[in-house]
Amino acid sequence: MRKAVLMQTARWHILSCVIFYLLAILPLVYAQSITELKSRAEDDDVQAQLALAKAYHRGEGVPKDEAEAVRWWEKAAEHSDVAAQINLGVAYSLGAGVPKNFAAAMRWYTKAADQGNADAERGIALLYHMGQGVPKDDAEAARWYRKAADQGDPQAQSSLAGLYHFGQGVPQDDAEAVRWWKKAAEQGNLDAEGNLGTAYGLGVGVPKDEAESVRWHTKAADNGGAASQLSLGMFYMSGNGVPKDEAEGVKWLRKSAEQGNRDSQLALGESYLAGRGVVKDEREAFQWLVKSADQGNAQAQHDVGYCYLHGIGVALNETESVRWFQKAAEQGNTGSMYNLGQAYSLGTGVPKNIPDAIRWWRKAAELGIGHAQFNLGYIYHSGDGVPKDDVEAYFWVCVASTSSEQRIIELRDKLRDSLPPDKRSEVETRCRKWIDAHQKPAEQQYVSQGEEKWDALLRDAEAGSADAQVKVSLAYLVGDGRPKDANLAVQWMTKAAEQGNHDAQFNLANFYHHGNGVPQNDQTAVEWYKKAAEGGSVQAMGNLGNMYCAGAGVEKDCKRGIEWTRKAADKGDTVSMTNLGAYSMTGTCVEKDPADAFHWYGLAAGAGSHAGELVLAKLYMNGVGTQKDLNKALEFFTKAANAGVPEAQFYLALAYLNGQGTQRDYLSSYQWATITQWGGKARGDLLTILEGKMRPEELAQAKDRAAVWLKEHPAIQETNTGTVRVLN
Repeated sequence: MRKAVLMQTARWHILSCVIFYLLAILPLVYAQSITELKSRAEDDDVQAQLALAKAYHRGEGVPKDEAEAVRWWEKAAEHSDVAAQINLGVAYSLGAGVPKNFAAAMRWYTKAADQGNADAERGIALLYHMGQGVPKDDAEAARWYRKAADQGDPQAQSSLAGLYHFGQGVPQDDAEAVRWWKKAAEQGNLDAEGNLGTAYGLGVGVPKDEAESVRWHTKAADNGGAASQLSLGMFYMSGNGVPKDEAEGVKWLRKSAEQGNRDSQLALGESYLAGRGVVKDEREAFQWLVKSADQGNAQAQHDVGYCYLHGIGVALNETESVRWFQKAAEQGNTGSMYNLGQAYSLGTGVPKNIPDAIRWWRKAAELGIGHAQFNLGYIYHSGDGVPKDDVEAYFWVCVASTSSEQRIIELRDKLRDSLPPDKRSEVETRCRKWIDAHQKPAEQQYVSQGEEKWDALLRDAEAGSADAQVKVSLAYLVGDGRPKDANLAVQWMTKAAEQGNHDAQFNLANFYHHGNGVPQNDQTAVEWYKKAAEGGSVQAMGNLGNMYCAGAGVEKDCKRGIEWTRKAADKGDTVSMTNLGAYSMTGTCVEKDPADAFHWYGLAAGAGSHAGELVLAKLYMNGVGTQKDLNKALEFFTKAANAGVPEAQFYLALAYLNGQGTQRDYLSSYQWATITQWGGKARGDLLTILEGKMRPEELAQAKDRAAVWLKEHPAIQETNTGTVRVLN
């Protein structure tokens, strides 16, 4: 799982540092005329040279001319003037008045740093952190930031805190990050104030303290920090850490939105839409939602589509609604996926197209949207535009029935009664597997029983209820209201397993396989996997197949291993599908057959396996087991990347850089290269290449897009695809 990222964490935008150097370090312009100033500058008056450079840089008294500004800074720098050296470093970093040259920037920063200048030390640190002009080296970046921070430079202190927060170049240490943010915040550094507010709000590096969180966010908000203004606005809207005051909340949201913060624009638009803190005004709501949507906010795009669909604040326009839903859906917005399905099924704003409706409903259904699941079931049952298929209909209605909605339950029961017992059992097993795969592990889902319920649960367990015994076991496993006790967890799970409870048998096998509460013993694990598999546990079938293929706890038997793995795959287990693909790709227990590997990875990807999507994309990219197809590779890299697979995100960044399967798109490439944590030095090199090709405003836009994606996808799924997956 990705570590939660603080709001407003230290940003590595060159432009913000450059503005500081150019505007804050320069001396005041002399009152004398430009002519007299030029005369003094020509006579090697360093202060006149600096003032003249500033005049050309600002366009004050002379036409703005960055090249002339650089020329006069160079003359002043020849006299070892620190301000001139720093400004030359900035000019070469930006390519302002000279060709962009990070090595030259480093050379000038170093000259100033040799004189002990903290601003120059910070400039060097930034170049090391970005890998510009020097190999990327966060340890060196931290060393230089510390030099400047120790001199009291607040921006360096804030940036050093960011390195500690992310564990870049230094051991990850949120307490140390908070210590440096405090130093910077106490000097009025805006980013540090906001980060400190977030740290207190989340209890990261300090004990959670809502009052302190509000205090620091208020300081940052008062100083114009748009992100803290958003946070403060949401605090007042919800009454989090402050008395609930929606009017006050809207005031802060407006301040942030007027600075262009897309999330604030969304929140302000929704406030006008609902009349929260303001008089309800649908036209005003629509205007703010469009501002946010135009900046790529997926939820705002969805809301704009909804407004067009229903004529809220704008003339009804079904075609425009579909266009905006499409934008949002492509960013993973599930509501828009569902609405696109509705549009294609009804012919609203687009020609009626049932296959496209099913495609979008399936995307939404795979992401847990119950109405999309029900619609899939209903359309397969009715045969409207697709072949009638009550097996597929029963599966999706079974999945949707977790919502307990009456119409869903009625259709589920009708379909169940219409199927023969063998088909019904097969679908119900597949349904359970799907639900298990799309929910957290049992110990993460376990709901506290409370003492009263615990007493009743324990009585039921002691009376022989296998279900109660499983729950008691899990309670001891997670330490619910009592000390964690793996030994007791094993004892109670064993009682349930011995009664034939297949879930308990599978869990007990895992205990023995991992040595959790018992000595590690693969032979015993295999015995329990067999019992669970023979009782219909699909996951046990897959794990038993792995054990046979690996010869773990049992004599290696490829034939039986493949048989069990195929049984699990045939029942919809995507892990087993990817394992079969890996076996065929590597020649493990079967003949090496890339075409067969492609077949299994394709099935896994089609069933929603992101590991399958990643490998399938690689096979298309390299033409292994299938014809080379860069468009298909891009399609599956995109799916896996949007699901949070870091390696897919890296390959997607490369595809956009090189125009493989798509038009070359540096913005999208930089966005995905920023998001991914995969690739090591290659990722750093990729970012460096892109930064050499993109303008500062393009870099800022790409980073904003990455930040939006990360906010909307806080949990990144880790995937093991290169070899047979570790047993569950």
